Amino acid sequence: ASFPSLANTHSHIHTHTRTRTCANILVHPPPSSSLPSLLLHTCWGPGYRPSLTTAQREARKVAARVDDTCTLAESVSGRVRELNTALERIDATLESVTEILNLKYCVEGISAAMDAADYEQAATYVAKYAAFDEAVLEQTSTEALVEAQARLKTEVSSQFAAAVEALDRDAVLRFGKLFAPIGLQAEGVAAYAGYLCKAIEFEFDKVFEGLQATLAGKAPTDEEEPATFVSVLTHLYDLTAFCIESEEAVVADMFGGASEAGGEPGSTPGDSDTLPFLVILGAIQAKVDELACKVLELFQSTRSLTKLARTISSASMASGKSGKGGTSSGGLPSTKQVDLLLYEMATISNRTEMFDAFLRKTAAGAVGEGDGTGEAAGSVASGLVHVSSLNKMVQEMIASYLSLEMYFMNESVARAIAMDEVADDSHTSSMIDDVFYVVSKCARRSVSTFSTNSVCAMVNNINFVLSESLVPLLQSQIEATGASLTAALEAAGKGKGKGGKDASETVQLNCAVVLNNLDQGAKYIPQLRTSIEADVADLKFAAADKAKIEMCLTDLSDSVALFESVLKEALDNVSSSLQPRLKPLTSALLDIPYELSEAQFAANERTDPFVSSLISGLSGVVAPFKAALSAANYDAFIASVMVYVARRLESDVRRKRFNQLGALQFDKDVRALIAFFSSLTSRPVRDKFARLTQIATLLNVEAVGEVMEYWGTLNWALKPAEVKRILRLRVEFSTNDVNGLKLE
Repeated sequence: ASFPSLANTHSHIHTHTRTRTCANILVHPPPSSSLPSLLLHTCWGPGYRPSLTTAQREARKVAARVDDTCTLAESVSGRVRELNTALERIDATLESVTEILNLKYCVEGISAAMDAADYEQAATYVAKYAAFDEAVLEQTSTEALVEAQARLKTEVSSQFAAAVEALDRDAVLRFGKLFAPIGLQAEGVAAYAGYLCKAIEFEFDKVFEGLQATLAGKAPTDEEEPATFVSVLTHLYDLTAFCIESEEAVVADMFGGASEAGGEPGSTPGDSDTLPFLVILGAIQAKVDELACKVLELFQSTRSLTKLARTISSASMASGKSGKGGTSSGGLPSTKQVDLLLYEMATISNRTEMFDAFLRKTAAGAVGEGDGTGEAAGSVASGLVHVSSLNKMVQEMIASYLSLEMYFMNESVARAIAMDEVADDSHTSSMIDDVFYVVSKCARRSVSTFSTNSVCAMVNNINFVLSESLVPLLQSQIEATGASLTAALEAAGKGKGKGGKDASETVQLNCAVVLNNLDQGAKYIPQLRTSIEADVADLKFAAADKAKIEMCLTDLSDSVALFESVLKEALDNVSSSLQPRLKPLTSALLDIPYELSEAQFAANERTDPFVSSLISGLSGVVAPFKAALSAANYDAFIASVMVYVARRLESDVRRKRFNQLGALQFDKDVRALIAFFSSLTSRPVRDKFARLTQIATLLNVEAVGEVMEYWGTLNWALKPAEVKRILRLRVEFSTNDVNGLKLE
């Protein structure tokens, strides 16, 4: 017999529910007069009105039929549930049978693959075995599979070790890829790292043997370059960097990212969660540290760095001239030898620091921690050693480097001072150029070490040499001249360009040269700083390191200020010593009348009574200095002369009386004086004569009230009281009118 569908069953249940509701209303009517309408509405709907008895009878029939249908539906649903349970059990049984068959196939397959030395296929079966449900494994004897798996692991490890020993890259790659599928990923990563380290060491040994042969005095063949410490380390770092860059993709292909299974299937990853590439980087760092330290130890012993640095330090302390040069004596190396050694040390430091930066940047990039600089470089999980043995050894070498660099700089500066000479066509001596060549060389070499501490220490040493050695020397040379400085400068200017200088002329020229050296030194220091900053930018120091270096470089500004202050003091002394000769020239103004008639004014047009002689006298005073002083020093000297002349003229003008023509004459004199000084210097002149120019303007107004037209438009150097005092010098102006001006 066929059973009703589930849809029909649900329909019958719905009908049964509705009919039962009607029957309940009939059998248990509510105490309400609305019963008929409620029953009709519930059972048949509006508009249908059969008799109440008929409705009750029909309702009982329907209720009985619905009860039968519900009973039948519940019986069918129970049987369906039993069938579903049976089907689920059948599916589970089939799946279990399939797993057992697959396991049997896996056992047979791994045995066959091992017999055929098809390790890749065997590894595939092992990977399938690892994916089986533990319940299936408990139901099946798997001793043969476990034995085959162990045999495969042993064989893969053995074959990989043999490939590493023979440096057979193809075999290494073949068996290296099998570690992860057989549950030995952590062991595989370590083994592959060992292979890379062995390959690096193999190539290193070739060049290191060449270095040892060179040190032993064996000449290389015609096709070979003699091995040096720098070339060996450079080869090691370049080889390692190439290996790291080329192997990153290989490692990712063989071992993936962070290992999900570092050992047996189901084991806890633990430390194996570290990126395989970082594990390999750590192993490579350790190996390179070992090999590079081997080179550096040989370098230090061969070059006797520790002994050499100690000897130089002792000699400097014994001489009492540390920081001022002059330590050369028996047993100390020549500056030429030290120079070559310093370049070697700087290059070794540079190569090592750049490789270390590359290594840390690569490690940080692998885990997304920025560029590998700063704190991030030391926080890479299970990554690199923050301060490796190689880092420490290079820092020790840098300490020796700084000691030797300071010795080289002091000795070279002392030699430059001792060999100082002046060329006929030069305003400066050879000393200033040589000294700054030496300090620039030392500074740039310290930058090339790629060590921030080295750069900062060298900048501080340079600052010390300039401020504590060079400036005091130049200052002492100026002081040795004493009161004769001005006379020496004049004599130097008059004799400049003549050949065959005698001893006195040499002294005179040196006086001018000292001032010019101070000026040139003040200019060289900013150039030195710019050069260091450019080198630092080219080497791409980290931002924090750049800030540290920049802070040290700001101290060079103090040396600039020291050079300039000593120079200014010397030039002021020269200008002051000339004042007794300048004062009579300006005081001639007091003898010149400025209350002129038209005839006198016209006569002055033909023969100037004052400014022409003043200009002629000034020319005679300053002319010798032009040849002796540098352009900048001469401009500074002329500026000081202008200040004195303007101040003296202003003082003398206050003692004169002017009419309109006299005021016009004075304005012409001031303009002529400005034009004269403008021809002597490239610096601005009008600012030095601003007060005199405004005095001439005030004296030339037509009426006192006209001053108000200028007062709000000009940047006045004169105060209101001074303006009124100048206006009172005009004979035409009333004192009351002048006093009545509202200039406040």
